Amino acid sequence: LGLLHMDVFRQRLEQEHGASVIITAPTVPIQIKKSSGEWIEIQNPAEYPTNEKIRQVMEPTVLSTIILPSDMLGGAMTLCQSRRGELVEHNPLSSNRVMLRYIMPLSELGGDFYDELKSLSSGYASFDYEEHTPREADLVRMDILVNGESVDALARVVHRSKAEKVGREVCQ
Repeated sequence: LGLLHMDVFRQRLEQEHGASVIITAPTVPIQIKKSSGEWIEIQNPAEYPTNEKIRQVMEPTVLSTIILPSDMLGGAMTLCQSRRGELVEHNPLSSNRVMLRYIMPLSELGGDFYDELKSLSSGYASFDYEEHTPREADLVRMDILVNGESVDALARVVHRSKAEKVGREVCQ
């Protein structure tokens, strides 16, 4: 439902129940083909094999549909492409509205995607998605070390091209 809802939920847990909360990134199941040829599905980054050669990784994707004012098209396309989206369709609906369809990794929609889309469109964009076929991806497990030891709750599976950026953001 977005970062605002998450923050309200976190605050209520802390205030009403005195619970200290660490918020971790949402995860999606991915399929991994090991060097032995065996396919496994992992639900949690802690399950990602680190001491075995991996032949292939398949990540779930969605076919997303975004409808927004034409003058906000550039920002929406930049956002989708920064989230590893692949443009499938671009159709003008009227003189001032446009529809975009992107195939996007499901993992890229978690976190702040929806909030960023609403922000760049001043709330005028509508967003919907449906399940699509999985695609191969260059995903790696990113561990966060605390006092030299890996903390499973902070581990993430990220695209190799984004690992350093994401790691620096988490540590900050």
